[in-house]
This record gives sequence, C-alpha cells and structure tokens, in this order.
Amino acid sequence: MRVEGATAIKHSDKSSLKQLDARFQTCAELQDLFHPLSPDLVAVQLSQGPLHGRVRVFVLGSYRFNVLETN
Repeated sequence: MRVEGATAIKHSDKSSLKQLDARFQTCAELQDLFHPLSPDLVAVQLSQGPLHGRVRVFVLGSYRFNVLETN
C-alpha cells in the first residue's frame, strides 16, 4: 500500500527516527496508515464536512510516539 504524501525520514541522530509522515482525507485512509501499527483500529468521523488529517510516527530509543492531527 502506498498513500500519497507519505514519507519516511531518517535523521542523523540514531536515537531519533521519524518513521512516517502522511496526510489522509478519509477514515479508510487513516485505517490503512495505522494498519501496521494497530490492525484493529476503527476510525469514525462524527463531524460533517471534509476530513483533513496527518499522522506522524516517531521512534525515540525504545519508545514509539504516534501523533494524530485532524481538523
């Protein structure tokens, strides 16, 4: 699966790595992005109108941070 706008970025500092930076416009796209991280995720949009979101995944040592932003 390739989601348009998704990028994997490596930083020079080996203790910090951005694994994913992707934008999504539907709940289905969000579920596809999160599938490797959480296969059971179900996304539901409760508000009307377009969905604009971004998901970023950072790995810092033994910790993984998932950042989810939506309108």
